[in-house]
Formats: sequence, structure tokens, C-alpha cells
Amino acid sequence: MSRHVDQRPPGSAGSDEVPRGFRLAAALLAVQVLAILGFSGFYLVELALGAEANATQTVMSVVTFLVGAAALAVVARGLFRGAGWARTPSVLWNVLVLLIAVSLAQSGQLPWSLAVGAVAVGGIVGVLAAGRTARHQSGATAGHDGSPAR
Repeated sequence: MSRHVDQRPPGSAGSDEVPRGFRLAAALLAVQVLAILGFSGFYLVELALGAEANATQTVMSVVTFLVGAAALAVVARGLFRGAGWARTPSVLWNVLVLLIAVSLAQSGQLPWSLAVGAVAVGGIVGVLAAGRTARHQSGATAGHDGSPAR
């Protein structure tokens, strides 16, 4: 028998509504998953055309991309469902993506840098804003020690 454990952020346990910030962050992670899948496809096309010098390295890169995309898809699904556990990996991933945006800017790829940075910042803000809203709502119904208000 399966037992469901509610892993939503604080304050949303009594509500079936998922915060909009979580939905936004989930959508932006889904966009990132699609981009990673696109890069994987590009690598495979390059491999098939013989444009890649090291086939083993290319295949291993594609496998790594696919594993990462699968993990991000799980995190996006968790955020979409309002699972609190998905907050940390989402923010951590998007901080790393911000570093990619900085690198793109430094290499003169400003349009790409702005696009990648906007997606990363949107994901971070969505998760943090949703968590803040949930804490604010729980503060209205709970005592200072986290116990229910009387």
C-alpha cells in the first residue's frame, strides 16, 4: 500500500492550490529541459554526419545531457505539483545557469546571455516568491513557534 507524504512548502499543506511561482519555475525548468534535449539531438546529428572527431566523447556527452534533463524534468514535475523538496535543486540549478549567462556575456554573446539569464532569474524568483508567500500565509494562521493559532 502506498502512503502519500505531503512535501509542500510551509503553509500550503491545507491548500490544494500550487503557488503560481512554483508553476512559473516549473515551466521555465521545462524550457531548459527542452533546450538540453535540443542540444542532445544536435550532438547526435553531428555524430551521424561524421562532424564529431571523438564518437565516444560525443555519446557520453549526450548520455550526460539526457540524465541531467531527466533529473530536471523530475524537479519541474515536483514544482508543478507543489512539492517542497523541489525548491532547493531548482534554485541551485538556476544559480549554475546564471553562471552560464555570465560566461556568455563575457564571450560577447549578449542576446543569448540575456535570454539564459532571464530564464534563470525567473526560475529563482518564482521559487523564492512562492516560498515567501507560503510562509506569509502560514504566519497568519500559526503562532510564533509554528503551533496553530488559538
